[in-house]
Amino acid sequence: MPALSVWAEQGHSSLRDITPADVRTVLPDAGYPRSAMGAVLCSILTLVKAREVPFVNPIARIRAGSHERRDPLPAHAGQIHESLLSLDPDS
Repeated sequence: MPALSVWAEQGHSSLRDITPADVRTVLPDAGYPRSAMGAVLCSILTLVKAREVPFVNPIARIRAGSHERRDPLPAHAGQIHESLLSLDPDS
């Protein structure tokens, strides 16, 4: 995890030392990388909080965005069924 590596290189020995400013410096500017890193950091820091360690979650008020949700394209069930049963790997 890049964020944890950066924080370790900066001399942080505990996640309790991390501040919102530290989180903002490691989060990418925008897009999927930001939302993905934000989700991972939120999960990690929530686990620390769940262990009832005195701790202020530094990412709690930082908006990292959300993953883009896409609906699958419409497909014809008959064509899918034929392809699955076909002996021709190209179909």
